[in-house]
Amino acid sequence: MRITLVLSILIFIPNFAQPQSFLHQVSASSASTGYADIASVYSKSISGNPAIISNFKEASLLSGFAYRFNHPSFSTMSAGVVMPVASPIRVSLLAARFGDRAFHEQAVSLSVCHQVGETYLGLSLNVMEEGGEQLLTERSATIDIGVALPLLSSLRLGAMVKNILRTAYRYEENSIPTYIQTGIAYEPLSDKLELQLVISKEVAGEKALHAGVFYKPIPEISLQTGVRTYPLSQHFGIGCKLNKVSVHYVIERSQYLPVNHLLGMYVQLSKKAAI
Repeated sequence: MRITLVLSILIFIPNFAQPQSFLHQVSASSASTGYADIASVYSKSISGNPAIISNFKEASLLSGFAYRFNHPSFSTMSAGVVMPVASPIRVSLLAARFGDRAFHEQAVSLSVCHQVGETYLGLSLNVMEEGGEQLLTERSATIDIGVALPLLSSLRLGAMVKNILRTAYRYEENSIPTYIQTGIAYEPLSDKLELQLVISKEVAGEKALHAGVFYKPIPEISLQTGVRTYPLSQHFGIGCKLNKVSVHYVIERSQYLPVNHLLGMYVQLSKKAAI
């Protein structure tokens, strides 16, 4: 009975859920501005555009938890690490799991970001798995590419292709979506306010517009809000930084489904403060 309930909800959810897997929605930092952070200089995410792991100036540990649809079966847990390997190169490793024994998705992602002049180039290799108690276990590997570069001193462009090779699980051609995102981040008030705008298109699906606002009234506190058009949802977040520890809490609200709660934390490992 429990398995039937979970699978029924999983069939219903795609009508209102974002095109990509829940494994790509593990970051509270990204969720806080409606996943519009593809070009952001403030985002602390290693699950989206691999080029913006350049935002981590120091070695850091990350963890995240998402409680979705008022049911523990739809929770997502993640943990990761970011390491500056050399001056122009940063590497991140992320592990994430969605679901429970009845149905689950899990992935391990290795990302590399390389700086060339003022341009950041990113590449992610992802090993995906999907299965459950009464389901066959399927595995596949995907590749993502991304770029972030300044257009002006206060304007930054970002772009990403997720699953560029269009790989999939064997049971369905588009079981792992391929989508393209491009967007900008504009800072009208340096170090305090950032406006984000992103257009997302799934190759076999719908377009979506993402818009977000990041505001930092004081260095220790940040406030965020965002919206996406498909599915229509609103996002609200608050972040708090104390010495080397930062905590982020986000609420996602959609038109048809229960409220989602996301919690994220990252810890700087080095002595030098992050820029």
